[in-house]
Amino acid sequence: MAKQDNILKSPLVRLVIYLVALTPLIMLREFAPSSETSYLSIAEEAMCDNHTWCMYSNGEPYTDNPPLYFWIIMMVERIAGEASTPMALAFFSLIPAFIIVSAFGNWCRESIKKTSYRGAAEITLMSTAWFLGSAVALSMEMLFTMFVTLAMVIFWRFYLNKNSLADKWLFGICVLAAMLTKGPIGLLLPLAGILVFLALDHNFNMARKVWGWRTWVVLICGCAIWWISTAGEGGPGYLKEMLLQQTI
Repeated sequence: MAKQDNILKSPLVRLVIYLVALTPLIMLREFAPSSETSYLSIAEEAMCDNHTWCMYSNGEPYTDNPPLYFWIIMMVERIAGEASTPMALAFFSLIPAFIIVSAFGNWCRESIKKTSYRGAAEITLMSTAWFLGSAVALSMEMLFTMFVTLAMVIFWRFYLNKNSLADKWLFGICVLAAMLTKGPIGLLLPLAGILVFLALDHNFNMARKVWGWRTWVVLICGCAIWWISTAGEGGPGYLKEMLLQQTI
């Protein structure tokens, strides 16, 4: 029994157990026609019409979500083939979930000294209904959550003064990737979360360090490429609907 307990203390072993437990669920379940299959249809239409930045659903502009997740769908379909795309695409929710669990475990290691308690915290997260459901769904929610989580982990390294030069660039890249996944909430969530935390901590000087010029260079340059390319492909009307109507 002691040997088994030691084996289960390994995060890698636990992730393999989660993978073995969840893979049959991914393989056997029906995909939701209202969302999951519609994403596949939108990506298929984009490939047929040679669209990269602008997405359409049955010929109508689809501005509900940015293009990153649809790029992933198109990449998976070209590599795995149309028949295997739903199965392969499920791992772009499951793997981000595992990355979040790993980041959560590393975070807990700093404040929870007892190994069994850290394992319990990890299992609690992994068995939470919303988290588990998003981990096996064909959607961008878990991918978005991964980018925001990584951004917050990098912020925590800033807060502890353990950040590297690469972190100053990676923070902006994670926020930009979150924006490309779910739109402006990808910026608002880490921005509001960090500012509220630092306000309660009376440490606004840290905000200038985290949201420094490197972060804004990444965000401004990335958004400029995204928006200019969108306007060039879909016209000003598509860009207006994406930035104004959908944002509001």
